[in-house]
Amino acid sequence: MNDTEISSRYKFSIVMAVYNTEEYVHNAIDSLIDQTLDFKDNVQLILVDDGSTDNSLRILNEYKEKYPANIIVLHQENCGRAAAINNGLKYVQGKYVNFFDSDDYISSNTLEDVYNFFEKHYDEVDLVSIPITYFERLNHEHMLNYKFESSRVIDLDAEPNNPQLSSASSFFKSAIVNNYSFPSNVIHAEDCILINKLLGEKHRYGVVDSCIYYYRRRFNGDSLIDNTRDNKLFFTNQLKNYYVELIDYYLSKEGEVPLFIQYTLAYDLQWMLKSRELPFESSGELDEFWNYLHYVLDHLSITTIADNDNITNPVFKTFYIYLKYNELHREYRDDTVIIKTGDYTIDNLKNHNLWLDEVTLDEDKLVITGFYNSHFDIDNIGIDAVKESYGGEINIYPGEYVKYYNRVDERFLSRTWQYKHNFEIHIPLKKDDKCNIHIRLTYYDDKNKKNNAKNNTIYTYLSNKFANTAALSDHKRYLIENSHILYFKDNSFNILPRPNEYLLSIILVANNDNNHLTNVMESLLNQTVGFEKIEVIIASNNPIKKLDTQIKLYNEKYGNVNIFTDNMNTLSIGKLRNNGLSYATGSHVLFIDADTTLASNMVEIIEPYLTQDNDVIRVGLVYADSITRTQQSDTDKQIPKLSTIIYNKKYLQKNNLTFMEDVYDDELYYTAKTLLTAVKTAKINTNLINSYINNKSYKCTNNLETQLTVFKRLIDLLVSQDTDKLDIMPAYLNNWTDTLLNSQISSTDKRRLILKYIKLVAELKKIDLKTEKIITSIIKLIRYQDNLIQIQSRKTREYIEDNKNKNSALESTNKELLKLQNELITANNKLLQKKEELINTEKKFTKEQEQLLNKNSEKDEKINQLTRQIEDTAIQEQEKNERINELTRQVDDITVQEQEKDEKIGILLEQKEELEKFKKDVYNSTSWKITKPLRKLKFWK
Repeated sequence: MNDTEISSRYKFSIVMAVYNTEEYVHNAIDSLIDQTLDFKDNVQLILVDDGSTDNSLRILNEYKEKYPANIIVLHQENCGRAAAINNGLKYVQGKYVNFFDSDDYISSNTLEDVYNFFEKHYDEVDLVSIPITYFERLNHEHMLNYKFESSRVIDLDAEPNNPQLSSASSFFKSAIVNNYSFPSNVIHAEDCILINKLLGEKHRYGVVDSCIYYYRRRFNGDSLIDNTRDNKLFFTNQLKNYYVELIDYYLSKEGEVPLFIQYTLAYDLQWMLKSRELPFESSGELDEFWNYLHYVLDHLSITTIADNDNITNPVFKTFYIYLKYNELHREYRDDTVIIKTGDYTIDNLKNHNLWLDEVTLDEDKLVITGFYNSHFDIDNIGIDAVKESYGGEINIYPGEYVKYYNRVDERFLSRTWQYKHNFEIHIPLKKDDKCNIHIRLTYYDDKNKKNNAKNNTIYTYLSNKFANTAALSDHKRYLIENSHILYFKDNSFNILPRPNEYLLSIILVANNDNNHLTNVMESLLNQTVGFEKIEVIIASNNPIKKLDTQIKLYNEKYGNVNIFTDNMNTLSIGKLRNNGLSYATGSHVLFIDADTTLASNMVEIIEPYLTQDNDVIRVGLVYADSITRTQQSDTDKQIPKLSTIIYNKKYLQKNNLTFMEDVYDDELYYTAKTLLTAVKTAKINTNLINSYINNKSYKCTNNLETQLTVFKRLIDLLVSQDTDKLDIMPAYLNNWTDTLLNSQISSTDKRRLILKYIKLVAELKKIDLKTEKIITSIIKLIRYQDNLIQIQSRKTREYIEDNKNKNSALESTNKELLKLQNELITANNKLLQKKEELINTEKKFTKEQEQLLNKNSEKDEKINQLTRQIEDTAIQEQEKNERINELTRQVDDITVQEQEKDEKIGILLEQKEELEKFKKDVYNSTSWKITKPLRKLKFWK
């Protein structure tokens, strides 16, 4: 079958081997039928049932009945995919061929796009590939899809690391692939062998990026590729009949193994080498496997392994390189040991982190568990804790190896390659212990952990990292227990006796203002005495990206600085403060904002007051803007700022004093409530708090409305306490009025808020509050309302005047419109009449059309009948022509025979003439001596 004969029938032949895929084969076939390239005109589908025991064969025959001219169904005893495809290849009549898997499908544009690419690059390539995407159990792209960056021709000599292994996602020239066959002596490698032999023709192939081959990885894991590794034949047989076969093929064909074949084999071999255990039972089988494997590796360059980006697991890659070099040795340094194979470093004792699973601080001991992953044998490694007291005493506490069933060693081909050193260390603690604890790793060269001789041991300290299960983290570097405080600092655990409790917990609500946070933290760190007696809790409503690094540094350096984030992105400052309060461990609490700083001697001054039994302690405040002005607040004539009040935590807990979480900020209400509830109050007249003048007034609608809500609750609180503090309200209300009028919110929102404000003032009158103090603000609001009314009135008058002018013009226009309306009515009546006529005509036309359709249907049926007759006649004519040709050949044969007969007769006639002449000469001869013998022979007769 030549290329011309193939292309004259179909553009594509699809050979599909089918075995027990009744659940999936519908999708596979439908994806081929539903291509943008017309199926009936362009596609031949060869379905080979490989002895299925389900309903697959019945389904295939159903499709054949629908498309008898396109589909061929073959049935064979179960012989495997390769045999089924080879059987189907005999019937290929398409210009290009593909070997489709019966549980997969392709995108609808595949055949059209592949055909166009092939036609454009016909002389350049024999094979075109498309991307693979997994679906069902796995949902991701194939790792080799990087080569489909664009539709192009890949020159494998220039770009050797572009393996192609799947025939299902490849399309071939039928004329070329007919020179090959799929080998049946391998497991799931028949594609790889055929493709990579065929690529030797041109060392290039095409890739089309616009379509997709969808490869099913089944949930039940019963596909061929899912089951191969459990089969003993997957190992030695595969090496011999796949890898060695390709190597020997190219050694014979080209005298060397091309680099692109080396990359392909190196890539595909990794799946075998990653097998955890080898299935062989006898030493003979094992030796045979290793002999074939080393033969293959000898023909792979180290570059195709070590620099192969398609071998992605770094632990496995070191094993692969070791197999290539087939040796291991160790090099010793003063503080480390290095494992090498050839010139390649497999592992370095100190190039690891020590991961800590748990750090538990109990009253009488510290327990540390963790793991160390390395290529060093577990018997060579010891992990200990070195406890160094502040007095200089040193004690060593050895760790014990712990076996976890969910953390096992990495093994490849029945060899342990990476060891999981799981350990647990118990360090005893005394109540007054002050010490540093380091985790030390020891290498024992002779694996005897009792031999601490200098020539047998190497000590090193690794960087400690915390697993998610650990109580410590990058943002939390301390633990507190009844008797001890643990700080993790400079890669060691610092243990100190725990004071009874922190004197003060400072709860800081942070935002993304880097400068302000720096200022407040510096004011805390620069305390003259007592920083270790306070804890800082930074509460945030979202991850503070700008400050993340800075806070992390504070946290790493100081165990008493922590951050707690509300992942709900709350807009309530009260909720953040409540969260911070729930984490506080100090006896007293101070709430501050990031724009607040503390006097350097604050802790020193307040410490004596903290030991007294006060509910609240008030301190002095200084407002300061960023330029010049300072002003001391009068804390007796208004509600003081929250940041100037230090609370006894027990007092807050006893009275259940928490912040409201349904408003943005209720600082004013909370401060008033806590002060009114307090029984014992101390006052420090020294100004210990500095706050920047905050010009960020509540200028948005929500915050202005929130303030009114807080004012209402504050008034209700003051009334319920029967206090004369109501006199403080006018100042807040006047300030709110100014903020409202100067805000940029819409006039509609302003009017709405003014109405709420007036309702609030009306309630103040009911409780006999002297409203003359807020008369100024009321007048401002009234004037604002009057201005709005005047503006609205002016606009209304202008609108009315404008409408008068428009009305006169409108009357004239209405008359013209009325005239036009009458004309339109007349025209509409005519249109209705015409419409009725059109409807009648349409009915008549529809009836005639139906009659015509019936006639056309009959005509089509006759045409189809004639077409079938013509096709039958054409077949008969073809048979007749073939018979005529046969008879012609027979006539030609007879003609040749007649010619040969005539030639023989001519020769005989010539011989007869010569004989007659000879007879005559003899008869006329006068020599009796000559004639006498002839007469005796009766020649004359």
